[in-house]
Amino acid sequence: MALVFAFALEHDRRPGFGRKSNRVAKALFTIVGEYWHANMLPRHFESGAPQRYGYQERSKSHIIRRARRWHISEAESARYALVFLGRMRADLKSNYTVRAYPSRFSVIMPSQSYVGMRPMRADMPNLGAEATTVLPEEDRELAALAEARLPDLIEAEGGKVRVTIK
Repeated sequence: MALVFAFALEHDRRPGFGRKSNRVAKALFTIVGEYWHANMLPRHFESGAPQRYGYQERSKSHIIRRARRWHISEAESARYALVFLGRMRADLKSNYTVRAYPSRFSVIMPSQSYVGMRPMRADMPNLGAEATTVLPEEDRELAALAEARLPDLIEAEGGKVRVTIK
């Protein structure tokens, strides 16, 4: 399962500056990918995440099974859509790779076989899409982080690179 996310970056196209601007963009996307994984992915496993991110409603039997397993009420169980045993959360949070490119980044997160970007059955929720949903305010938060870090990265390249966020 992978999250692929892209800002629109405008690179310096003058001769001799392409490699530098690509290095700046890749470093920027690496920082943003690490930030998303550390700060935004855990929000998907918090109480109230199904309402916040608009997850598919879970079946009554699923909610009852989870409530019995955790020894909690059904109302409490309904607030944690992505957690049944906790394996998916542990997998997604522990072993991951951020791959940065000049135009985008992707976060590769190995997980259980039932988690992917396409459900195994028609009645199953799309767990991969649910776990990687980025809300508009989170999108703005990532763009603000990128804008804040961009001058430092440009300075590290000697200050002669023009990379702007559109």
